[in-house]
Amino acid sequence: MGFRVQQSVFFYASAEMSGALSVGYDPAARRASLWVSPIEVRGVTVAALGEVNTRPETLGALLINAVLPSLPRGEAREKVASTGASRFREAILRGATVIYDVRRQQVDVELGHLPPGQGPPRPFQATSLWWSNERVRVHADAPHVLGPFEAGVANVTLRTERGAGVVGRAVCRADLREAVDGMVQGRPVRWQPGAVFQELAPGPEVHAAVRPPCSWYLLLNATSPWETDVAVFIAPTGESSPVVTTMVPVRVTSVSYEVAPTKRSGKPWDEGMPAPDVRLSLRAGDLTWGTQHKNNHRGSFLVPGHRVFFISRQTPLEVRLVDADLMFDDSIGSGTVTVTMAEHGGEVEVPIVDGFGWRAATVRLQLEVVAPK
Repeated sequence: MGFRVQQSVFFYASAEMSGALSVGYDPAARRASLWVSPIEVRGVTVAALGEVNTRPETLGALLINAVLPSLPRGEAREKVASTGASRFREAILRGATVIYDVRRQQVDVELGHLPPGQGPPRPFQATSLWWSNERVRVHADAPHVLGPFEAGVANVTLRTERGAGVVGRAVCRADLREAVDGMVQGRPVRWQPGAVFQELAPGPEVHAAVRPPCSWYLLLNATSPWETDVAVFIAPTGESSPVVTTMVPVRVTSVSYEVAPTKRSGKPWDEGMPAPDVRLSLRAGDLTWGTQHKNNHRGSFLVPGHRVFFISRQTPLEVRLVDADLMFDDSIGSGTVTVTMAEHGGEVEVPIVDGFGWRAATVRLQLEVVAPK
């Protein structure tokens, strides 16, 4: 219709799922894993909360907006509902892994099926209990909300990995509830005096002790109009601080891949075409590189340029393969290159597994360790 939506949209999502459970334990890692495999997913619903504003970009759209301003907003809400429901369903169908770490006495969760003993990738390495250890993408126009956290002094670390930085605000649970309606409607948040009991100064890396008088949330806003990626670590006082390990800088000089002849179900990757339209991407931290090969089970190519990926224990090199489609890409699978695999360079073989642990492909990377200058 010639309209664009460019805002943070709050939404409600619900679904019903029946599935199968299986369990395992890795004595070396001292982690128990519970795998959830969906059998049937029903009633997937996504609905936008508040207004979804549109911006006309063509002459026809300007005329429609002048005569029937509610029409594009209604279309936008329907698009949020249909696209959101499709992606929500895809996420559920990947299954999930629930991990219990005996050393930290902590439960963790990740979409998809992780190998036994493996936990989700986290930006910070920690040996004891934490409340939040994750990467988030933050915008300027809507706060990213983390929590709730218990009352009591907490250590907070915010490390900007891409963008200008963020400002953090610690808010009591009751005060946040009063502001939610305004956020959903897209209005600027105006806090009552004393609602923000502590504000964290912006910077590329922030370390602060938050002293809440209540159960609380941490709200993050980007300090610039552009998206900002931030690594967040929050732990109760007395627990260990995050451990930052040395990164290994590597250059990927060539890549090759080989995809299984069919999907796990035995069906062809694409209707009418036996081979998938492979798109391969590499990512470590904020650096991403990708390419696409049309309709081929195998491919190899040189990696142009001088891209250097910084790999560490908490930031492995992620390798992802998708079957590119016109509407939605289908995931083939993913794998990782750990710092141990990368530290000596040379050829590295990466198994690519899907959300059920099935090996869907193999990727081989030629790595070159970059010497410090």
